[in-house]
Amino acid sequence: MATEAENTAPKKPRGRPRGSVNRRSQMARDIVERLNCDPLEGLLRIAKNKRLAIELRLDAMKAAVPFVHARLSTTFVSGRVESNVSVRHQLQAIMMDPELSAAAQMLSLAFSAQPAPNVIDVEPLALVEPEDEDAVPKS
Repeated sequence: MATEAENTAPKKPRGRPRGSVNRRSQMARDIVERLNCDPLEGLLRIAKNKRLAIELRLDAMKAAVPFVHARLSTTFVSGRVESNVSVRHQLQAIMMDPELSAAAQMLSLAFSAQPAPNVIDVEPLALVEPEDEDAVPKS
């Protein structure tokens, strides 16, 4: 029979340590460094070159977006609000009054019947083009 101490022995970690870079990502970074070629910089140069077709420039902008902006989440975000209000006391007062109790029950049923929203409607920001077409923003 195994003792309790044997069952709680630390397990050998599996896989890549948390926060470390995987081999493929490190290889890509090494190639970029060796060739002295930054893909984001190249995409931005294409996007800003007004002599190129607008379709090509837009494709370069689309490809550069994930490097600069995080993808927006389409899930509902909620938070916990801490308050000094005594909810228990208020609920007891509501439940003591038959009319308030019936109204609270109707509200509860109405809110539980509504589907939870899962889309956030966001207005896009206008793009402002710099005056120098060959300049690349420095990070």
